[in-house]
Amino acid sequence: MFTVEKHSGYSAYHGQRHVIDHDRDARLQLVNGSAQTGQDLFLLTWQDRSIPIVAFSQHTVDHESGLEQVHVHIRAVGESRFATNSQLKASTLAEAELVPAHRLAAEALLVYGRWYDGLTYPDGFFVVKDLAGGQDQSYTLSSFGYPGASRLPNYHSQLEQAEASIRRQTLEDSWGLELPEAVFVIVLHNRRRATLSMHQHMKLSVRELFPEARAAELEDLETRADRLGFNASTYGRAHADGEKRESVLSRMSADAPGFSHDTYRKALAYGTLMIQGLRDGEERRRKERIESARSAGVLDGTFALLYFNWRYSKSQFLGAIPIHETLGDLYSREDLDDAIARAGTLIQDGGRYAWTPAETDQQVERLTADHPGFSPRCVHDALDWGYQQNR
Repeated sequence: MFTVEKHSGYSAYHGQRHVIDHDRDARLQLVNGSAQTGQDLFLLTWQDRSIPIVAFSQHTVDHESGLEQVHVHIRAVGESRFATNSQLKASTLAEAELVPAHRLAAEALLVYGRWYDGLTYPDGFFVVKDLAGGQDQSYTLSSFGYPGASRLPNYHSQLEQAEASIRRQTLEDSWGLELPEAVFVIVLHNRRRATLSMHQHMKLSVRELFPEARAAELEDLETRADRLGFNASTYGRAHADGEKRESVLSRMSADAPGFSHDTYRKALAYGTLMIQGLRDGEERRRKERIESARSAGVLDGTFALLYFNWRYSKSQFLGAIPIHETLGDLYSREDLDDAIARAGTLIQDGGRYAWTPAETDQQVERLTADHPGFSPRCVHDALDWGYQQNR
């Protein structure tokens, strides 16, 4: 049966996880999505077969139970224009392989779910629809013997109630406030809860909530409130770095004038807590990376830290990880200097490549041969960064 696993092998797109069945030697990964058509392109590898799959998802409600469902419609299994445009080659399937391939695709898509999470939902939440052979086939997890998660039947109604409660609380928080303060409460809610397209149902309309206000006044207030919310993390970072609160509040009132002292304090609290949460998460990730590097050999451990420093440290709060200080008790300075030089060369060589599916195996083989001693994970990471830079 299919499971969702992390893997150390290479994937050109979202390589952290895949849907895999070891017994059947089958694996499914998301390759690409089309915002224009709403379709997703997957690659199903089945033994020696390469099978691109095109599907799109549709949210609906089951007429009998009244519960939310996601219907996943299979549009193509094998060759398609989408796959060709993404440079994915499809294996030629024999007539006897068509039905098993379609069923395997449906099963893997059910386990994939929305984002490698199909097994965390109850049976029947995801329904795969396939028109193979002119017949409208419908599959759920139980069609292939999967039990699905043990969620209450009213899970989604509970979610809707929780979201409605959040919106209602925001409205209550805005009541009785002066117009600028009330607008800020609504704008901050929208920024926190309705930024992503999938959360647009959480958005509250300033225009509809304050119909008595002049349109020009509301537009100006909303613009200033959004600027205050957008820059909250900048103010919060300054405060977390030691700038006195009153100094930060003074700058905030100059950048986005017209709000009360309490509103500036709320915005600063929001930004400061956001920054503190991000820093805490970064410290955990750095600790995990350092522990991993110290448990690896000198080449892989040095590569892991250098790769992090080159690719990610500029966007981190805590900056680069000092390699000699981190690994100096395990290896000599000379060995670390040599490993840093070799790891840097591997990263630079990987940066020369762009993703071309037909040449991926050759690229891996070439880098592995040119840089002996590094694990496949290091080679794949070097290629991954190159692919990102050369898109």
